[in-house]
Amino acid sequence: METENKLQTPEALESRIQVLLDRQLFDDTESNLIRLRYGIGIEQPLPPSEIARVMKIKAKVLEALVDQVDRKIFNHLKNEL
Repeated sequence: METENKLQTPEALESRIQVLLDRQLFDDTESNLIRLRYGIGIEQPLPPSEIARVMKIKAKVLEALVDQVDRKIFNHLKNEL
C-alpha cells in the first residue's frame, strides 16, 4: 500500500513521464505538449489556452492531441507495472 501511494505523488508521476521522454517514445510535438502540460522542465504546468498559444495550434486540435498523448502515456505506464 505504501509503495502504491509513492507512485501516485505528482513528483513520482513527473519523474516517470521524464523517463518516457528520455526514451524518445514521442515525436517533437508530443514531447513539447507533455512538457508544457505537466510542467516538466518549466516552473509549473500551463493552462490549455496558453499551451495552444505557445504551440500555435487551435484549441480543438490541442484537445485531440492531449487525448492522444494522455492515452499514450497511460498505456506506456500501464505496461511498465
